Amino acid sequence: MKLTNIVEALGLGAAREARQLVARLPGRALSVVTQDGALVRALERAGHRALAPDAQGADAALALGLPEDDEALAALQRLFAATRPGGMLGVVSVQSSSSLDRARVAGLFLRVGCSALHQDVDGGLVFTTGEVSMSPVPAAT
Repeated sequence: MKLTNIVEALGLGAAREARQLVARLPGRALSVVTQDGALVRALERAGHRALAPDAQGADAALALGLPEDDEALAALQRLFAATRPGGMLGVVSVQSSSSLDRARVAGLFLRVGCSALHQDVDGGLVFTTGEVSMSPVPAAT
C-alpha cells in the first residue's frame, strides 16, 4: 500500500483539507470543478459530482491552495470561469504566521469578481469562499 493511500485512509494531509473544504459546500449533489485528486475523492464520498477543470456551468469550483507566484490569479480566473453565476468558489490553504497571505487570497477573490467573500480559520487551515458574480472582471492588461 502506498504511503499516500495510508495517509488518506487516516484522514490526514490533503485528504483532511479536502474533506473540510467539501463540507463547506452549500447543499448536496452539486457539480464541482476541481483538478485536485484528494478533492475528487472527497466530493464523490459526499455525494457530489466532480467535473474536469475545463467544464462550464458548475455549481462550485474548489482548490487545495493556489500557486505562490503570478499564476495564482490565472488559476483563480479559470475556476471562476468554470462556475455558474451564483455558484461558490472555494480555496483552502495552510495558515501562515503572516496575515499578508490571507489578504493576498482575499484580494485575488475580489479581483476575479467574487462577492460575499468569507474567510475562516480551522485547525491551522484558512478557508476562503466567495460567490461567483454575474460576469467576470476583465483581466488586467
